[in-house]
Amino acid sequence: MTDLRLTEQQQNYLLCFTDEHPSRTIIDLSQIFACSRPNAKKMLDRMVKAGILYKQKNDYYVTEIGTLIKDKLEREKQLLALTMQGIFGIEEDRATIFSSQLIGKGENCIACFLSQKSKLFEHLPDPGEKVDGDFLLEILDKKTYPVHLTIFQQHVDEAESAIRPSMANKVFENTAELVIGDSPHVVFTTRPLKKEHKGHMKHGAVKELVYQKDGESHAIAFKDRRAEIPLDVFGQWTYLGGGVLIAYTWFRSYAAVNFSGHRAEANYLLVLNLAQC
Repeated sequence: MTDLRLTEQQQNYLLCFTDEHPSRTIIDLSQIFACSRPNAKKMLDRMVKAGILYKQKNDYYVTEIGTLIKDKLEREKQLLALTMQGIFGIEEDRATIFSSQLIGKGENCIACFLSQKSKLFEHLPDPGEKVDGDFLLEILDKKTYPVHLTIFQQHVDEAESAIRPSMANKVFENTAELVIGDSPHVVFTTRPLKKEHKGHMKHGAVKELVYQKDGESHAIAFKDRRAEIPLDVFGQWTYLGGGVLIAYTWFRSYAAVNFSGHRAEANYLLVLNLAQC
């Protein structure tokens, strides 16, 4: 009975019944799937007729057969997410989202995923080649993507060849956001600044980032610990191969700690893994 063929939409409805929400109403499903209540009722009633759900007053519950089917779907969704993590290096949260979106495709779910990603890999440059930010606008859809941020010291220690990580890594979140839209930009997010000094805890925040362009300084203010940096500030991206691009730029940050100011200069490295997009 677990081989009962469900439509993609019926599978998505069924997966909305969880340990936390063992029952659902028409209003619940209409809100989750942004559809009208009559349409949600029609789908639920079809599932009742198929023996997957049963109804008590205004609540719908999963039948024994429905539970077997749901458990099978959950296992397949988990396996799909693990496959995306292991083969494509996609982070757990995004892999879970992708698997939820694709599980209704049945046996074609991996093929659908690869089809969605093929656009990203069809026109990649050769490893070591540099591309402008416009390249990202051509291959990425208009939405938000994760970008990894690491900050390095600008100062080079003459005794060491290695460029050391900056203390700013403790201030900035290590995942930034690449926003592809009408005004493409990268969002940096900071953590609250706390520092003990002579027995007192000082609090502060990064107020702005300053960058150079065409010989002039430009400041970007933080609001609610977030700063939106135009994509073209990062200049060219270098393709490393394997779907990974990096961009490297310099910023001067200004922070206010209690009533004193602090200025620091550092190099900011962005890493974009297209497999995670």
